[in-house]
Amino acid sequence: MKINWIGYRYIREDGYGRYNIAMIRALARAGVEVLPMVSHLLFDAPPDVLKLTGFDPSLRSIFCQPPMTITFKPPAHSWILTMHEDSKLPKGWSTTINQFERCIVPCEQNREAFEASGVTIPIHVIPGGTAPDEFPVEIRPLVGHPYTFVTLGDRHIRKGWETVWGAWYKAFPESLDDVRLIVKFRPEMVPHWFEVDRIPDKRITFCVDNLPDMREVFRQADCVVYPSKGDGWGMWWREAVAMGKPAIVTNWSGNAVGVNDCAIPLNDYKLVESHLNTGGKWALPSEDEVAEKMKWCYEHRIGAQLIGLRGSYWIRQHQTWDHSAQALIALLEQYT
Repeated sequence: MKINWIGYRYIREDGYGRYNIAMIRALARAGVEVLPMVSHLLFDAPPDVLKLTGFDPSLRSIFCQPPMTITFKPPAHSWILTMHEDSKLPKGWSTTINQFERCIVPCEQNREAFEASGVTIPIHVIPGGTAPDEFPVEIRPLVGHPYTFVTLGDRHIRKGWETVWGAWYKAFPESLDDVRLIVKFRPEMVPHWFEVDRIPDKRITFCVDNLPDMREVFRQADCVVYPSKGDGWGMWWREAVAMGKPAIVTNWSGNAVGVNDCAIPLNDYKLVESHLNTGGKWALPSEDEVAEKMKWCYEHRIGAQLIGLRGSYWIRQHQTWDHSAQALIALLEQYT
């Protein structure tokens, strides 16, 4: 089998970039001949130059990128692999998606949202994956250091760090000194009103950096907390689980796929209007439940660690990029 694979970027700091890289590698391991290229070349390059890239318009083309980055009519035989974070697509997305033959999304919630937003082409659900070889199990000792939580501040409030912030003080009063919280931000994602160097609670530290992966941060964690409001897939916490870390995760959208099998689900949430200006809804986890789960992990460290190790085993058996690639190959073979 031979296919074109098209993305708008291939950098590890970007979610779609990492998704593209991981799927290309997994497909290649499975014996598929993959011809990667950057999507703007299809629009910018003259035909003779485009031919030199190896792009073959007679092959199936898989576009893995957000619809708003596609500003031209896709070539024939093209499918799109994409995702969204709330219950309604942004304006114009469905029009772009409907130019393709088929659409692939990573979770059932996305399929429902796409259909409700006017996507009329066939939609298939193929869950994303994780790369366990890149995130090997590392058992962190439970003694000799404060119990440490890690949460994600990237993408502003969507990842739920402000919920963790409120839950933190409900679970751990300032008199409690053997617990820590690390908040990871991209430099451009730190809120303009938030001064990380002026937080009086010295138990809280910040990692403000563009990292190619989170291994070094995860190594400092006893537990990760991810009360996300919505994700198409949710690679971040699954990579932590692959390393054996217990993860406290919202049981909604892409995060719900397998969360009961490999993590600690947050089930007490309500759907509220999102901040994405789509008119759609996303999940708002309960601060009290987040505090309760964090405190449980702190007080039951061995039990929490066992949940992380069992989750890591489950991820390796069910949610790797090789599993995703095999599902895509089966779909491609079905419609060849």
